[in-house]
Formats: sequence, structure tokens, C-alpha cells
Amino acid sequence: VSLSTLHDDVQAIASEGIGFSDALGHVAVPLIIALFAFAFTFLFSAINDVNKRYESKRISLLFQKSLAYRYFMWISRVSVLYIVAFAGMSLLKNPVLKELLRSYGTVVGVIIAGLYAIAVLWFTQKCIAYNKPDHLIAEIKTAHKYATRWIPVRLFFQRCKNWIVGLFHGKGYKEFRGFGYRLNKSGLVYYVDSALVGQLADLTKYALDTNDTGLVYSAFETIDDIIEQEKNSIYNGRYQKQTVVDWSGNHRLTMQFFEQILESSNSRWDEQVEESLVWKLLGSFSKSKYISSVDIFFLFKYLQKLVSCGRISLIRKYVDR
Repeated sequence: VSLSTLHDDVQAIASEGIGFSDALGHVAVPLIIALFAFAFTFLFSAINDVNKRYESKRISLLFQKSLAYRYFMWISRVSVLYIVAFAGMSLLKNPVLKELLRSYGTVVGVIIAGLYAIAVLWFTQKCIAYNKPDHLIAEIKTAHKYATRWIPVRLFFQRCKNWIVGLFHGKGYKEFRGFGYRLNKSGLVYYVDSALVGQLADLTKYALDTNDTGLVYSAFETIDDIIEQEKNSIYNGRYQKQTVVDWSGNHRLTMQFFEQILESSNSRWDEQVEESLVWKLLGSFSKSKYISSVDIFFLFKYLQKLVSCGRISLIRKYVDR
């Protein structure tokens, strides 16, 4: 090796470094490691806080299905894979890999560190929202809104699947396919609405347990959309629209909400809350000239649960009304 060649190499190292920018070793990798160590400690603490505060599997599941949680878990895996891959490739003496690391390693590391920092900030904000019951109602409504918007997408993929499967089956399957689509649509809508009702019921139980009257009324306002939806579902299958007789649709979700909040551990509710509860339940049947047999069964179950839970004051209020 000539002296001029060594001199050129020393000059190249002095001007360009050893191949990797200092931003990688001094900023990106330490930041990723620090965020990873902090975030996972905070993650387990946040999940425990949500479980302990609300004692609800449905709210905990909603938290774990949130976009912030999923993005945080995804970028955490990407960050770990990046550090392991970068360290492994750095140990190899392949000139091609060395050139790839030199050209793209620092840029990718800084990008991942930035995305990870955004994920931690977003996830922290989400944890704060879930630990504030007033903010949690907005989270529940947002999750329900996006789940409702995704129903057509899920049905589209289901139809594509049915069409592909139908190519390999007979005529009977193709005739059944349309019915299956309608059945899936109603089933998905009910599943999304039922999840909303269950989450609101668990939050209302927490509000009743802690005597948070404002939170109870906020939950009642949120459930009004479901009540109105079922209140307006009038069964007119056997009669013309001009007929006087209207049979009510099933108030399945409405009764599910009112039945579940009776499981509150607080034996003495606020007087105004009880009055609101009575009027809201009775008002949900205000458009029904004749109650369906299914609703009679639901009401019987509800009264039975009132007795088993010892809600004597509520029973008296229902009788008075």
C-alpha cells in the first residue's frame, strides 16, 4: 500500500467519518432505547390503571383496540427489529451491506426514532383520556363512529369472499349469498351498537359507584341515539302503513343497557338519577302502541333483576308512573 493511498484514506475518514453519522450513535439509537424502556413501563401501568379504575373488560378491550395502542405496539416492534438488524449487519464484513448502512442506516434510524417519539406522545395522550371518565365518553363515541364506517368495507370483502367461493359451488349457494349478505349486515350493525351499549353501561356503573352524577347524565345523553333508533323501529309487516295498529320493534339494546347498570355496587343512588332512569326507560316505549312479546320478556327480566338487586325504590317509582 502506497503512502499516498493511506493519506487519502485518512483524509476521507477525517472528512466523512467511519461510515455512519454521529446522529445514529448519539441520537437515534439512544432515543429509541430510552423510549422503549419508558414506554413499556408506562404501558403496563396504564393498562393496570384502566382495569383497576373501571373493572370492565369491554373498556380495557376498547383501549387495546385503539389506533394509538396499535400504532405504539407496531412501531415498538419495528424499532427493536431495526436495532437488531443494524447491529447484526454492522458485524458482517460484506462491502455491499456496509455501503447500505452508510447510505441509508442513519436516515432510517432518525426516522424510526421520530416516529417512535410521536407514538409515545400519542399513546400517553390516549392513556390520559382513558383515565379521565369525562373524556372516555368521547373515546367511546369516536370508536363507535369509526366502527360503523368500517361496516361497508367489511361487507365488501365479505361479498368478494362469497363471490369467489360461489364460483366453486352450485346454484344453491349463489341464491343463499344475497340472504347471507343481508344477515351479515344486520349482524355487524348489531354487534357494533351492542359494543357501544356495553361500554356505556360499564362506564355508567362506574359513575354510579362513585356518585358522579354529571358522568351519569353524560352517559344517558350518549345512549339516547340507540334509544331513539329502537324507538322508531316499528314493525309493520302484516299491515299497511296507514293502519292504526303499530307493533313496536324490539328494544333489545335499550333493555341491555338498563339491565346492566343495575349491577352497580352502590346500593343508594341519587334521587334525581333514579327519576331520570325511570323516565328514560319508560320514554323509550313512548311510540309503541303495542309492546312486542320479546320486550315483555325483557321487561320481566328487568323487574326480576330489580328485585334481586334490592332496588325497591326504583320499583316503587315504576309503579307510580
